[in-house]
Amino acid sequence: MMAKECTPRPVFGEIMAGPTSSTGAGRFRPIDALDADFESVPKPRPDIQPPRLPSAPALSGMDMLCQEKAVSPSWQARRGAPIFWSAGLGVILVAFWVAGGHAFIRSLFPVADARAANALNLSVVTSRVDVSGEKPMLLIDGEAGNNGNRAAPLPPIDISVKDNVGATIRYKLGTAGRTLKPGESFAFSSRLEAPRNGVESVSVTFAE
Repeated sequence: MMAKECTPRPVFGEIMAGPTSSTGAGRFRPIDALDADFESVPKPRPDIQPPRLPSAPALSGMDMLCQEKAVSPSWQARRGAPIFWSAGLGVILVAFWVAGGHAFIRSLFPVADARAANALNLSVVTSRVDVSGEKPMLLIDGEAGNNGNRAAPLPPIDISVKDNVGATIRYKLGTAGRTLKPGESFAFSSRLEAPRNGVESVSVTFAE
C-alpha cells in the first residue's frame, strides 16, 4: 500500500493563478497613448562629407600675450599712418617753396603780381664817395616802400654806377625774399668800391 501511494499519477486540468494583490510588485499599470511626430532621415552618402569648420588651436597664457603684442603694433601703425603722411606732405611743400615754388605760384597770377610790383617804389636814395679810408668807397642809402593795398614781395635792387669815362658797373643788392605789407618800408644801404675814374652818376632800380 505504501508503494502505491508514492507512485505519481497523471492529473488532468489547468493551473489557476491566485488573485493578484493591488499593491504587489508585479502589477502592470496602464500606459496612456502619446502623439509623436516622425521625420524621415536619409541614409548618409559616403561620397558627401559635411564642411568642416576651422578650429583655432588652443592658446596658452604666454601665447595669448604674444598674440596681443603682435596685433598691437599694427593698430599703432594704422593710427600713425595719417600723421606720417601729413608730416611727409608738409616737408615736400616746404622744400617746393624754398626751391622756387613761390616764384612759380606768382607766375600763375601775373596780373596780381604786376599790380603789387607797381605799388612798390624807391625813395630817399642818396649816394656819396667816402675818401677817408685807404680807398675811396661809394656809399648808397635808400628806402623801398609799398604804397599799395596788398602785400608785395620785394625784388632785388639793381645799382648802376657810371664813371667819368662812360664805363658802367652794375651791382645787385639782395632783399632775402622779403615781403612788404601795405604801408611798410625797407631801408637798405650799400658800401661799394668807387671807380678809379670817379663817379659820374648812380642809378638804383628794382631788378626785372
